[in-house]
Amino acid sequence: SLLSDILFFLMWFFFGLGMPGQPHIVVRYMSLDDPQNLNRLRFYYYLMFILFYIAAIMVGLLTRLLLNVDVNSFDFELALPTIAVQLLPAPLVGLMLAGLFAATMSTADSLVISCSASISKDLFPDHPFTYTQTKLTTLTVVLIAMAIALAGPKGVFSLVLLSWGLLAAAFVPLTII
Repeated sequence: SLLSDILFFLMWFFFGLGMPGQPHIVVRYMSLDDPQNLNRLRFYYYLMFILFYIAAIMVGLLTRLLLNVDVNSFDFELALPTIAVQLLPAPLVGLMLAGLFAATMSTADSLVISCSASISKDLFPDHPFTYTQTKLTTLTVVLIAMAIALAGPKGVFSLVLLSWGLLAAAFVPLTII
């Protein structure tokens, strides 16, 4: 229907506005060596963005086709590992799971480092932090993230939406100003 199409478009539009809320992505733009390379950076970013979302949508559609599961009882966050277990040999399943966990850990540590750097460098630019203060700031960010993960919703997808929403609310107003 027209209403669902409009809501779908608005969701993608506001998701794009929330991109600056992902410091591990914004850091790529901040570390640009020459403004002349901005168009090339945008091309690579949007190319990978589009390929990633096509792949994610394809996994979702293939899950519905190949697994023949009850929609009400299946945890769709486990779709990719479940398909891998059913379709791939054990060594490739291990490789796929290792890649999944590596990507998760890479994103998590990038977010922690970006948040602690924002606190120590951006919120207090006139007060240079000592090594110990920087480490304590990072520990504080980790403890806050851990508290949100333990107290928040149980699904990974819900936690990701919550964390990106919080980061977007914190960082987007600063980048727009």
